[in-house]
Amino acid sequence: MASSTVLSQHINVPVEVNAEYAIAPDNPANFLLAVRKEDISNYSRVGNDLAIQFKDGHALHIQGFFSLGKTINNLILGEDNSRFLVNFHNAMSDTGDGIVETSIIYEPIQDGTATIALLGLLGATGIGIRFAAAGGGNGDHPMMPPPAPTLTITGNGQPVPDGQSTNDTLPTLSGTAKPGSAVTVYDNGQAIGTTPVDSNGNWSFTPIQPLSDGNHSLYAVATDNTGTSEPSSSLTIEIDSIAPATPSIDSVMDDIGIITGAIMAGGSTDDTTPTLSGATEAGATVSIFDGDRLLGTTTADTSGNWIFTPPSLLSEGVHSLTVIATDATGNSSDPSASFTLTIDTTAPTFVSAATSIDGSSLVLTYDEPLDTAHPPAIADFVVNVDGTPVTVSNVTVNGSTVTLELATPVNNGETVTLSYTDPTAGDDLNAIQDLAGNDAASLLNSPVTNTVPVTPDTTAPTFVSAATSADGSSLVLTYDEPLD
Repeated sequence: MASSTVLSQHINVPVEVNAEYAIAPDNPANFLLAVRKEDISNYSRVGNDLAIQFKDGHALHIQGFFSLGKTINNLILGEDNSRFLVNFHNAMSDTGDGIVETSIIYEPIQDGTATIALLGLLGATGIGIRFAAAGGGNGDHPMMPPPAPTLTITGNGQPVPDGQSTNDTLPTLSGTAKPGSAVTVYDNGQAIGTTPVDSNGNWSFTPIQPLSDGNHSLYAVATDNTGTSEPSSSLTIEIDSIAPATPSIDSVMDDIGIITGAIMAGGSTDDTTPTLSGATEAGATVSIFDGDRLLGTTTADTSGNWIFTPPSLLSEGVHSLTVIATDATGNSSDPSASFTLTIDTTAPTFVSAATSIDGSSLVLTYDEPLDTAHPPAIADFVVNVDGTPVTVSNVTVNGSTVTLELATPVNNGETVTLSYTDPTAGDDLNAIQDLAGNDAASLLNSPVTNTVPVTPDTTAPTFVSAATSADGSSLVLTYDEPLD
C-alpha cells in the first residue's frame, strides 16, 4: 500500500476523463484520472512520454511524464472510492512499447491529508480540464498553452494533400509552431515522435519506423512549459507501397490492308501501327516498350482494361513488345511477358521457276514464306510451251513455293515460259503474297527451267546389211541407228 506521503510535495494535475493530451510541469506532479484500472488496455512509453490506451478506444498522451525519472511523477487512478498509484518502476523496458504490462503494480493509497485533497480533485476531473499543465509551487494554476501547430506532408519530395496517397513510407511532416516548443506527431492517435521547433517557428519530422500500408490520420501537438496546444488539423493520407500485379498483353490487332485481325505471337503484319490491348490494375498508367524504347503510355479504365496504338510507325523487322503498369502513387510492376511480332511491308521476291521431273507441274520459288490461306486464282497464270498455251488445272501454295498443275505435261527439250498477273496495284485477298499480306509483283514471259529428262531408248538397233571393203580386207555391217 502506498503511503499518502508519496503524493505530497507534488503539483496536482487533474486530467479530464476524455482528455487526449497533458503535459508534465517542471516540478513533480500527481496526474489524477477518475477511471478504474480495468478501463485501461495498454501503457506505452514514447521517449519520456507516457501513452495510455483505454478500452473504449480513446488515448491519453502525457508529455514528459518520465522526464524527471521513472518514479518521480505519479499516475493516480480513482473511482468508486478506490484509489491506486500506478507504479512503473519494475515495468520499464528497452524493448517493445517500453512498458511491460504484467510488471505494473497498482498500489492502494492510504488515507491522509493528501488523499483527501486527491478525492476532491478526482471528483472534479470529469467536469473541467481537457489539457492540464502546472507551472510551479504546489498550486494548479493553468497557463496559456501554445497555439496549435500547422501541418503539411510531403512524400518523395512532393506535397501529399489530405486524402491523397504516397508510396513514401517515411514521409516528411513539417509546419510551424511556437518557437522553442516541441512538436509531437501522432499517427492514428499514437505518438510516433517529437521534434523541436526552431527560433523561426519551423519544425520538421520524419518517422523513424516506416509507416505501414493503409490509411494514416496524422496530426501534431506543440508543448512547452506553459502547456500543450490543441492538435493541428488532421491530415489523412494513404501509404501504398505495393506495386501493381504484372500486366498482360492480351491481343495485338492488324487493322489495315486486306488481311486483318489478331496477330499471333511470333507472327508477321504489314500494319506498322498495330493496336495492343490488355489488363492491369484499374486506373494504372501503362507504359508500352519496344525493347528498351518507350513507345508511349495509356491509362487503364475502371475495370483495368487498356488499349494502345503506337503514335509513330514501327520499323521493318522484329519487335519485342512489353508493358509496365504504374499506380497512382508511383509503384511500378514487373514487365509483362514479351509479345514478339515482325513488321513486314516488303513484297516477296520471285527467285526461280522450274518444271517437275515428270513435267506435270511448274514450281515457282520465292524468297520468304507465303500465305497459304489465300492462294492466287488459276486465271492469274499463263503458261506457254513452245509458244502454245497450256491449261493450268490447279494452284497450291506451300512454304515459299507456288505449284501450278498442268493439264498437259511438259516434255524434254520444250521451251516453257510463265506469266503471272497480280490482281490489283494494291494488296489483294487472293494473290501470291507473304504472311503479312504483301503482294508479289507480276511476271511476264518469265523463263522456266525444263528439268524433264530425255526419254530412255529401249529398242535394239536393227541389222540392215553387210559387205566387204573394196580391197577385200574388211567386212562392213550396217544398222538402222547410230551405235554406241
